[in-house]
This record gives sequence, structure tokens and C-alpha cells, in this order.
Amino acid sequence: MRRVLVVCSGGLGTSVILKVELKKIFKEWNIPVYIEQSDVSAVGFSNAEMIIGAKQIISSLPSQQSVALIPLTYIADSAHIRNTLLENDALREWLDDV
Repeated sequence: MRRVLVVCSGGLGTSVILKVELKKIFKEWNIPVYIEQSDVSAVGFSNAEMIIGAKQIISSLPSQQSVALIPLTYIADSAHIRNTLLENDALREWLDDV
């Protein structure tokens, strides 16, 4: 099972909404995934393989070679979320494994 962390500044509003949308997308793509949500300060305590959030939040995180960082410009746009995910090399590898 893949591990995804959804982050926002407070860990409650944006990340909850995004988590619901991501669950639908990953289920549709048959990717088994565990999705956590948190505020940006808890990122260092996560063992996620992928971190997804608003562009301004993701750009503030330090790069980590073992973690795919996916910044979203439009977090309320399902098509944008799907397209941004599909542009990510790590996500395409996950799809290849299905």
C-alpha cells in the first residue's frame, strides 16, 4: 500500500477536502493508498512516499529524494488534480505497478 500525505497550513480545511478527492482518484486508478492529512509542521514526522498540497505549501518544503512532492495550483479543480498527478514520474510508476 502506498503512503500519501496531504498538507495544508492548518491541517484541517484544505487537506480534508483534498484527501476526499484523492481517495476517489486513487480508487478509480486501482492504486491501494493510505492517505494522511496534516499541517505543514508535521511533514518531517511522516513516512509518506508522496506529499500533495497547494503550490505555496509544497514550495516551502525541503526537497527529499525519496519523497515525491506534488504542488497543486488549483486544489478545487478535479481535472487539474488528475492532470498534475499524471505528470508526476512517481505516480506514473505507481500506475505501472497496478
